Amino acid sequence: MKRLIFFSVITLSFILNSCNKETIEDRVILYYYGYSGMGYTYEVPVRFYVGDTVVFFILYSTDKNLKEGIYKYNEKIVVDADIWNDDIAYTDLTFFKNKCTWGSSNITDGYVSVEKDGEIYTFVIGVQTTNGVWHNWQYQGKVKKEKYKIQSEVGGFFAVAHLTNTDNYWERPFGLPSDYNGGMSWVQVEAGSTIKGYMVNMLYLHPNVNDPTGTYYVNPNANGYYQEGESAYQNICEYNKNFNGIQLASGYITITRVNKPYKFKIDVDVTDINGRHIQGSWDGGVMWKCDYD
Repeated sequence: MKRLIFFSVITLSFILNSCNKETIEDRVILYYYGYSGMGYTYEVPVRFYVGDTVVFFILYSTDKNLKEGIYKYNEKIVVDADIWNDDIAYTDLTFFKNKCTWGSSNITDGYVSVEKDGEIYTFVIGVQTTNGVWHNWQYQGKVKKEKYKIQSEVGGFFAVAHLTNTDNYWERPFGLPSDYNGGMSWVQVEAGSTIKGYMVNMLYLHPNVNDPTGTYYVNPNANGYYQEGESAYQNICEYNKNFNGIQLASGYITITRVNKPYKFKIDVDVTDINGRHIQGSWDGGVMWKCDYD
């Protein structure tokens, strides 16, 4: 009899431990998708299992594993800068309409709170669905991490790049030799929306009119003629500061040719005159106004 009780306790303990292990691993799945459509935020799909109900969110964060904070529902259509003209603004600590569901119902209001302590996440959810019902749920523990079924096409901090040969329609820098046969180009990379965004741009000379590759160093004193490998008319603009340009003080932009449909990779490492440092790359996404074959 004692042996039977002993084996019964062991069996029950094994079942409970197995259930608890399964619950811990499967109640929350945090997916990796990559950068959002405007670059500086990550698009983070998260799946919660609340009993028999599947709850799905797409949260936007500057941390691919979700930064701490309160993610709020946003129903407003945000007019995005440049090419971003849909109703997803991708702004930090938000989630959007028609993207998140509680079971079969769309979520229309509410919040998701995220706290982290090492590998332990604490989620507190309070949301309303299309039928007017409010749902509240919380979870503390580890999360399972997987790659999402599709990946972002944005391969770096910057979501948009313009690389334009300006030799035909820009005034030549003052003092440029009349027999100069090299190229003159404008490069601009952008990340963000009208709520928050960055734009880094620079005009530069390069030896080959059809090949803009190379590393170009910021010359804050460039007036008129400037040497190949230096830049002029360079600045950083912030969308949420009415596109006011801030002059660059130091740093470089490197352009390399890659075996991709967009042909170029652009790496940026610059500091402006106020001491702000911006570092990132454009490696995919959408290239606009590229005049190179």
